[in-house]
Amino acid sequence: MHAKLAAQLDREAVLPADARQTGYQRGDWKLWVSPSDAEIYVHLVGPGHVERWPCSTFVPPDRRHRHLVVCK
Repeated sequence: MHAKLAAQLDREAVLPADARQTGYQRGDWKLWVSPSDAEIYVHLVGPGHVERWPCSTFVPPDRRHRHLVVCK
């Protein structure tokens, strides 16, 4: 991970009040996004644990689906 992005990673984050589940999950971990910071961070929520991961670049509106990034 790029050093600048790694510095923004928060492994002990608090889920924002406006965060919503995306429907994506792997095992016990679920992907959440917050409309107030969807262009900056995504949140991974696991059993009793929240991590805030930075986005690496700005994503133009045509590459999004609701609050999800459409990666191609």
